[in-house]
Amino acid sequence: MLVDMCLYYPGINMNLATAQTLVNGTTLTRNTTGAGLRAYLVVQTTTGATAHNVAMSYTNQAATAGKTLPVTVACTASAIAPHITHSGTAANNY
Repeated sequence: MLVDMCLYYPGINMNLATAQTLVNGTTLTRNTTGAGLRAYLVVQTTTGATAHNVAMSYTNQAATAGKTLPVTVACTASAIAPHITHSGTAANNY
């Protein structure tokens, strides 16, 4: 799948169990409503030997805050870097 990366959040710490706030430091220069955009997480380091879950809370294009993912997304334990963490054959991976 080809992607058009509209925003980028460097430095997400995959070893924290607490929420991390990501603030858009820039505005979209194309697809400015955000409609139809999809979030994905690419890990640049290993995720280690312990699988964990990825949770996300966001404000959608209708300005509705507190939206969440419809399922619990598994972050597969892996020594591979970089990779999309929630891709694989485990439950709730895509």
